[in-house]
Amino acid sequence: MVTDDVLGNVRGLLPGLSAAALATEQCRRLDDSAMDSLIGSGLFRMMLPSRFAGLESTPLDLFAVIRAVSSACASTGWVASTLCLNTWQVALFDAAAQEEVWGRHPDALIASAYQPVGQLRPDGDHFRLSGSWRYVSGCDHCSWLFAGALVLNAAGDPVEHALALVPRADVTMRPGADCVGLRAAANTDITIEDVVVPAHRVYGAKRRALRESAKGLLALRPLYRYMVTAMYTTAMTVPLIGAAEGALDHLTGPGMASRVGRRMLEDESVHTAIARAAYEIDGAILQIERDFSEMDALVAEARTFPAELRARVRRDQVLGTELATAAVDRLLRAGGRPCLVPDNPVQRAWRDIHAGASHRVNEVEYALAMVGRAALGLGTDEGPMFI
Repeated sequence: MVTDDVLGNVRGLLPGLSAAALATEQCRRLDDSAMDSLIGSGLFRMMLPSRFAGLESTPLDLFAVIRAVSSACASTGWVASTLCLNTWQVALFDAAAQEEVWGRHPDALIASAYQPVGQLRPDGDHFRLSGSWRYVSGCDHCSWLFAGALVLNAAGDPVEHALALVPRADVTMRPGADCVGLRAAANTDITIEDVVVPAHRVYGAKRRALRESAKGLLALRPLYRYMVTAMYTTAMTVPLIGAAEGALDHLTGPGMASRVGRRMLEDESVHTAIARAAYEIDGAILQIERDFSEMDALVAEARTFPAELRARVRRDQVLGTELATAAVDRLLRAGGRPCLVPDNPVQRAWRDIHAGASHRVNEVEYALAMVGRAALGLGTDEGPMFI
């Protein structure tokens, strides 16, 4: 299968990504050659529509590849996951917008700033976009970007949340604040000032509602029938699970005796910690696989998603992050003093996972409260982030 070829291609890149992880972190950006290699692997075509030579892989196939990348370098995996999600999102825009992005350049990548903090003001048959956004991933390698905004009416009142797609030339970028983990991921702040956005490059809540209707789903190819919330949130968890897998491999893989010392090899508490961490990682993976397998069957028939499944997907995603965090905590303690060195892969994974876990979609109490509300029949809508 073509998707299997992508996974095989990416696995061939892992030693290089792992060896470059420290430099990637210190430079706070993905190396151009590494990004070129990922593009050449076919990774970024997994969510691309087939009419632009895309693979239209399943989400589970994509997540397997992202976990592999993240096991070598979580920052690289986070950026790759974000950019693949953005490709999937732009495939929901008007066909004219897709043609602008990929018609002549099918490998074009798109950055994103989902938070609806900008403003879209109507101006004739188009809009004008202004705003500032923080912590944007992968900008250095993208030729387009979409940003969240409030659509205003003629009186200046907000009437809808939307995403506005603009070329990179219309965006001012500057280095963002440094952070303790994922240092090469969400590292850019952006500003857009009074930029003209044609109507076909605006994707709003009303269009999303139409897409998710029974009629709207039938008009889409299967890949683009999945829930936006499921795709977006899981894309922010899978790199963290992959990073935990990488930490486990470091402590248990070939040559580990020379890296961890005799204490780890002989200490029963260390053995127990490794077993528990492996269980937590497997649990996170298996729950996501179960949920998306159920969704696979629904999207194949263009059926809508029941509220119970929507809530469960969100529950399993956020608790998947919690499991990955618990696993890497155990592994850091089990690895002892060698894992406290900043360039140690386990220590880097620990910092990266904790940084990723601070993302809004990984706030456990917030997400589980929403799931509890759903169980009580009080609704599952999380608001404007998920356009």
